[in-house]
Amino acid sequence: MRVNVQAAGLGLMVATTAPQLWSVFTPDLHELATLSGADLTALRRAELQGSLFALGMGAGASLIAGSPWPFLVSALMVGYLLWLYETGLSGHQTRGATQS
Repeated sequence: MRVNVQAAGLGLMVATTAPQLWSVFTPDLHELATLSGADLTALRRAELQGSLFALGMGAGASLIAGSPWPFLVSALMVGYLLWLYETGLSGHQTRGATQS
């Protein structure tokens, strides 16, 4: 199997850029763990905005490379970021409920 170097490079670029795109809209994970009275609707909207930008970059990179891999890598990274944030939010909600 021959590796498309351009697709691999763009996939790596997209994977490392997705967290930066998310950071424009969302608080960092440490801040997320210490939030009190967080507006979950605003946080979910921020997750959506960061996801759309990251997926858009993945789609553009796939068009440039002529390969679906950069988009798939972007989708995997968005899934990982969603898991991190939702895990952080659920932990925060559980701690808040037990401390009340």
